[in-house]
Amino acid sequence: EILASQLKNAVLAQVPKLFGSQLLIGNPRRLGEELFRAAELGAMGITRMQPQVVLAALLLGFAAFTTSLRGMFLIVSKEACRISTGHVPDQLLREPARVRQSIAQALYYGLPWHFYRLSLRLRNRWKEWSRRCGVCEGLKLMVLAIFWIICTPISALLVSVTKIIQAVELLSRRSARWASPTHVTAIGPPTPMRTGSQQFVAGYPKQFSRSAARPLNCLKAELAYVSRSPWLLRELPERSRLPGEDFQDDDENLWGWLILLRSSAQLVLVQPNRLALPELRVELVDPQPEETRRIKGPFLRVELDGENTVMCYISMSRIEHLHLPCREAALIAFSLAAENVFRG
Repeated sequence: EILASQLKNAVLAQVPKLFGSQLLIGNPRRLGEELFRAAELGAMGITRMQPQVVLAALLLGFAAFTTSLRGMFLIVSKEACRISTGHVPDQLLREPARVRQSIAQALYYGLPWHFYRLSLRLRNRWKEWSRRCGVCEGLKLMVLAIFWIICTPISALLVSVTKIIQAVELLSRRSARWASPTHVTAIGPPTPMRTGSQQFVAGYPKQFSRSAARPLNCLKAELAYVSRSPWLLRELPERSRLPGEDFQDDDENLWGWLILLRSSAQLVLVQPNRLALPELRVELVDPQPEETRRIKGPFLRVELDGENTVMCYISMSRIEHLHLPCREAALIAFSLAAENVFRG
């Protein structure tokens, strides 16, 4: 009865998260956008009598369907891994850069990885039970072990199918890139490498390479200088997060980045490039962000008003205003600007 109650509570706790996720129904908004872009590309290929462009459009449309299908399998396989092994492999949530990597992950994270994690889970539970030596705990462990053993092959199959679908998706996008490299601009998205110095406090990184690579890439003229000097980076949300709110996409609530270059005492505002390209090109990765504001310091003082505006006093007669979209972003920008106050 206790086990059934715990299972019921665990399932009910996941129901709002599952049905609130767009991946459960294949993210129809993203699917529609990708199909619309593929249709535009195919129409252009037909009007210009370019069969390779039409082939690329068909491959992109097929890749869009596989992406949607993979999203549905992904969220189910994640929950299956949590139930059977109590752990979700990191590579399940990442997109490899090559097809063979995805196939290798489908083989490794199938039965071999699942049985290894299951053996660790059973061994840890056995050690806990051996210290207690209770009959009820022993029966509970036996029932749980049987349940986990039954769920493990199902979870392994779901993970392998998810990775195989991912391999088909990558192959389709690579083929579209090969068919029409002029109109298909990338096969991505591989994990970006770190391009700047990493800041640490007490052995823990202040920011991670994946989020820092994009805004630092737009500082191409001074990237070599920035990579050898101390800097700080903060993400600025577009709207304040409500209690219990969770965004499925990292860029869903991203307004921009604020970078503090300590050596030159400059605040640099970098924002995603949301402008449409003048020519029709199917972008499979986000365009590079662009620098929209630069404030030279150090500052005499920094103030924050009630309209989400950070006022940086360069001198008593010169004030630079930085308008932010929400209160949370204003507080983040204010705290980073305060690091650039002159303390002589």
